[in-house]
Amino acid sequence: MDSRRQTFYLNSLSLNPDFRFATQENKEVVRLIVREHPITQLSWLSGVLILIIIPFFLVPFLVSLPVSSTQITFIILAWYGFTFSFLITKFFIWYFNIGVITNFKAMDVDTHGILTSESSIAFLRNIEEIKKTTLGIWSAAFDYGNIFVQTAGEEQNIEFLNTPKPELVVQIINTLIQERGRNT
Repeated sequence: MDSRRQTFYLNSLSLNPDFRFATQENKEVVRLIVREHPITQLSWLSGVLILIIIPFFLVPFLVSLPVSSTQITFIILAWYGFTFSFLITKFFIWYFNIGVITNFKAMDVDTHGILTSESSIAFLRNIEEIKKTTLGIWSAAFDYGNIFVQTAGEEQNIEFLNTPKPELVVQIINTLIQERGRNT
């Protein structure tokens, strides 16, 4: 396994990061952290850009109405407050929606809102199949796709959606499974 450390907190793919989590075991080492490819976030980022620009077009219209400058200021501040809240919420969802692969297990943390998340864990010894899919021209051009990890029995299956370099991620998981099999 490549021992190079690549850590930057906004990366969508971090190899051997300096990362710890609450339930990490003594000899457990985080090998990979994945989150959605940044290109998949362009839809909401462009929405934020539009929300930032809209007041510049609305102010001339609002000035022509019989409203005070205080009311116009309040409307604009409320608008930008909403826009900033939307931006922060979407960023938190992207940032905290991660996949963590260690030398023992694969974890999927799905964040649905600022206060709502769910997580799934699959031990490497129970992984039966790893499937990679890339759909469309965007995923081919920017090298991202979905990874589905299927497990045996009652354990939950894990999915990493819109992951950058899906072939590399599958290769790393397969290597860790083989290493885990030799060390058992």
